[in-house]
Amino acid sequence: MTLPRLTSLRASLSEIGDWFLASDPGLNRLLMAARGVAAVGTALGVEWIFSRSTGADAQGTLIAMLLGAIVGMMGSMALSSGGPADKALTAASFPVAIGIGMAIGTAVAANTDMLLWVFVAILFIAVYFRRFGMRFFFAGFMFWMGSFFASFLGATIAQLPGLILDVIVGAATVLLLSLTLLRENSARTMSRTLRAFSSRAESLARRALAALDNDDEQARRALTRQQRLLNETALMVEGQLGDAPAASGLLTAEQVGQHVGGRVRGPLRADHAH
Repeated sequence: MTLPRLTSLRASLSEIGDWFLASDPGLNRLLMAARGVAAVGTALGVEWIFSRSTGADAQGTLIAMLLGAIVGMMGSMALSSGGPADKALTAASFPVAIGIGMAIGTAVAANTDMLLWVFVAILFIAVYFRRFGMRFFFAGFMFWMGSFFASFLGATIAQLPGLILDVIVGAATVLLLSLTLLRENSARTMSRTLRAFSSRAESLARRALAALDNDDEQARRALTRQQRLLNETALMVEGQLGDAPAASGLLTAEQVGQHVGGRVRGPLRADHAH
């Protein structure tokens, strides 16, 4: 292959890579899905092994696996960021929140009218918890899920210790995964997001030039859509600055913010296309 063709191929591959990153800034959606699948799959396997080793019957094994899947799914999102201490504290809140919800659900399971009123109250409390931050957001969901699970299952007081133990096993599993195999590299994520931001900024500049050459409704809609995508990426960068103060070890959070802010405030400048 001649040098010009090789250079052209590399440029094409680079454009494809930029397009792929721009379609999912930071690969956040792809990585979130992968973490969720890994966490749920691992939790299912660990709960199955734990249940079989403790002599649980088929129903007990199924219940443990369902609880493990719930904890794994929510834990993969709740433990995706933060330091080890923050992750451990969040994981420790899972059994507490689910346990309280299960205790309430078990206490009112026999009374349908009371169950409905309590269910509405728990739903209100779970949503209200969100105002205190992400840790309480997930704790509120676990609280609601524990009540719903116990009510639907018709659990008894005697079953609660075993159910909470299953939750503890699931929480410990997803915490271990988040600290090892599923540990997120914040600086690398920031670097990918900035690359996606630059790609979208260049696309916006091209759309702006096209709109100047052909000022019609379709071109204006395309320009507006690209502006929205660029602003979305800028918000993602801003949200990641707390976890990743440097994009590649060379930029400070302030410099990254200035770079992004400059691009968003002046996206129609022609020099952004270069």
